[in-house]
Amino acid sequence: MSPVVPTRILAKVEFWVEMVELYEYKVADVVAGRDPRGGRRSLVALRDALLYGSLDSALQRRFRHADRLWRDYTVVAPPDAALLPGASPGTLEDWNMTPGNPPDVEGEQLERLAQGLWRLRLDDHLTRLTAHWRRENGLVTLRSLYALSLNLEAGQLRHNVPEENDPLVSLGNPQIALGVLGALIDLLLEYRSDTLTPVAWARSVMLELANNPFPKPKAGHDAFTPPARRPAERAQIREALGRGFETLSGLLPSSLGGSGDHPPVLQHLLFAHNPARRQSEPDATTTLALRLAGSGEIRWHSQVISWQKIAQGWQLQVGGAVYPLRREEHGVGLTRIPLEGAELRALLRGEYLVLDLRQVHGASLTALVAVGHAVAALLEDSDQYLHLRLARGVAQWLRDGHLDAGALGPQSAAKYAGATHESLLAFARKGVENLLARLAKRGEAEATRAFREVARLLGCPEDRAIRLLDRLREARERPQLSEASEVRREGEVVLLAYQGTPLTVSVMGRMLTLRADYQGEVTAVLPGSPALPVQELQVFVSPQGGVIVARQGMRLAVTYQRALAPA
Repeated sequence: MSPVVPTRILAKVEFWVEMVELYEYKVADVVAGRDPRGGRRSLVALRDALLYGSLDSALQRRFRHADRLWRDYTVVAPPDAALLPGASPGTLEDWNMTPGNPPDVEGEQLERLAQGLWRLRLDDHLTRLTAHWRRENGLVTLRSLYALSLNLEAGQLRHNVPEENDPLVSLGNPQIALGVLGALIDLLLEYRSDTLTPVAWARSVMLELANNPFPKPKAGHDAFTPPARRPAERAQIREALGRGFETLSGLLPSSLGGSGDHPPVLQHLLFAHNPARRQSEPDATTTLALRLAGSGEIRWHSQVISWQKIAQGWQLQVGGAVYPLRREEHGVGLTRIPLEGAELRALLRGEYLVLDLRQVHGASLTALVAVGHAVAALLEDSDQYLHLRLARGVAQWLRDGHLDAGALGPQSAAKYAGATHESLLAFARKGVENLLARLAKRGEAEATRAFREVARLLGCPEDRAIRLLDRLREARERPQLSEASEVRREGEVVLLAYQGTPLTVSVMGRMLTLRADYQGEVTAVLPGSPALPVQELQVFVSPQGGVIVARQGMRLAVTYQRALAPA
């Protein structure tokens, strides 16, 4: 890290925003033929600081854009590497949708959309790889690929593989980790050479780094590193770097030196200008291209989809909900639309639209919401967590045929009161799922008898036990998703699409905000309660009732459930 950067404020997001803006101004001065303030040495020092900076994905893209201008202006050549006979240069921008045909405006728009769809699907792979490598001990693959990206940017081997807990890297943040992989892919896509494919160029640097992962020793550091540790660490890095690079390069097409898929060819188009590519009706594939020729409506994969022109561009209406389509002035705008068990991705360029339907694996949102209703009841702390103790007692009764009432008395609630919210939530959810599985194997009459008997042994009012049983029975049903934009009554489920920016929804008059925390995790914030992370299921509990938030990828469902205990 350059000494001109004050380390005491490196963690502040505002600091990095200002640094990226300053870099943009300095690069603009140089490209315009002016000397930047502080001279070019200050620009180079600032660039070095940003290469190591904790930039989120948006700032990384801004930095890479400005850095491309700087590198194009200074004509920094890539490192020497063995020539690859027969290699052909190419980037996504060079690929023609229909080689040999004269270009047409409509065809060019479809080609750009195909490239955007290819990159979207590539980012899906990167998201899964990020999650996988973040679970890796020591984050060695992510650290190695981060160093590879820096050295490719520098044009020579000069950056070390960072330490596991390096505070300037923050690879534990999922957004930053994903940004690192995205930046590396961007470097490969942007590379141009008459002799080397991007993958061949990057592989040559990768092999250098694998052989020497610490090319720039830090004063006072390597001298005190235990001799036995450094060789083992080098071997670990070498293996992880090679494996990680081959995985990433395998996502790129053969024209770039990889073995992955090329961009899809969008040959057919609803409402096309060109009769040769005009499609008469939607087909059964999961990708559909259309021209937005005024307002219209189609039925595709059991969904009624309509579109309308608005002042800011276009909007889609799907399942009764309206989604303004995002635009990019010089690129492809992406809008994510949540559906039950799936996600619809809408890519827009000009008046041309591609719809990509992607199935979402795991528990459906409605199933998570249904379980959340029962979990909210078990989290109520009234009468020393009576519902949680009752549920545990019934599970024991159904399993063993008897109950240890003493172990489930009021005194046992002390451990629940002292547990963290996340621990108690996980415990309650596991209890609900366990109890639902046991109840599914028993008849309704037997289940009712079990709840009544356990309630008697625990001194619980019988009607309270029956209400809990009814809540558990309701958890087997799938609630209906509402088309409303707010939760106005108990049990109403509102479906939301989180786009990476703060999102606020009214829940029974209280404002619930969904946003990313400092680590990039989706977090729910409700006034009067601490901010809570939303992995799959989250519940805010109050004496009046529970606010339930379920999540599946970037799709979220929010509902409200009145407290089971009497007020």
